[in-house]
Amino acid sequence: MTSHQAAIRQMLIAGGLLLAFTLAGVGLVALTYDNTLEKIEDNRRAHLLRQLSAVVPHTAHDNRPESDVIEATDPVLLGVNEPLPIYRLRKDGEPVATVLTAVAPDGYSGDIILLIGVDRHGQITGVRVAGHQETPGLGDAIERSRSTWITQFRNKSLQVTDIGNATAEQKEAAERWQLRRDGGEFDQISGATITARAVIRAVYDALRFQQQHGDLLFADADNLEDAIAAREAEFQKQAMESADGPSDGEAGDAAAGENRPETDEDE
Repeated sequence: MTSHQAAIRQMLIAGGLLLAFTLAGVGLVALTYDNTLEKIEDNRRAHLLRQLSAVVPHTAHDNRPESDVIEATDPVLLGVNEPLPIYRLRKDGEPVATVLTAVAPDGYSGDIILLIGVDRHGQITGVRVAGHQETPGLGDAIERSRSTWITQFRNKSLQVTDIGNATAEQKEAAERWQLRRDGGEFDQISGATITARAVIRAVYDALRFQQQHGDLLFADADNLEDAIAAREAEFQKQAMESADGPSDGEAGDAAAGENRPETDEDE
């Protein structure tokens, strides 16, 4: 074997070794990546289950709500114009509650993502904050780990959906969905009035969504979007017919009933 051939042979061996090490490294990285993704997914699922159990006790259902999930879009009542997950909870195959995902778009520092548990009677079983960017030491008091403020929503209900046609007592009940300083029944958060108002409005609107579509939320997911759209069209038709019937003053009152509770956003 000539020196030239020996050199070529050495180059081929070195190249083969380099290729082998490269392939081994790529394989190791891919294996680590897959294992990391699996661990991340397991952690995400465990965190979600803890959040769901915080708003609806796990003893209240026997299904896997993280697998029994649908999506719905309602920029007015759910806060954003994109699909949000709704988790469905059942006991012995029968619906017992839903956990709505809603967004308060008017937080002091941006969106506040909420999980809101609502039973079949329209009563809140619990509310938890799933994400936010509120000011540490002030607005972050909406977190259960920071204070008990978020627990005051438990057992609350909307009681009325159509303020325009409601009795004076029902209107008064709806107006309670405000801070005490605004004439409502909810405690405020010191130094975080805007944050507190945003959460209260988002929970109020999510309850309106639940009461309007509650019976549809356990329907076939493939038909849900069309069913909700049809329901919304029917509501709009009824609102227009109501507006055509009463006097101008009464029609104005009915239209005002479609708005959120009135609040003053000034600190």
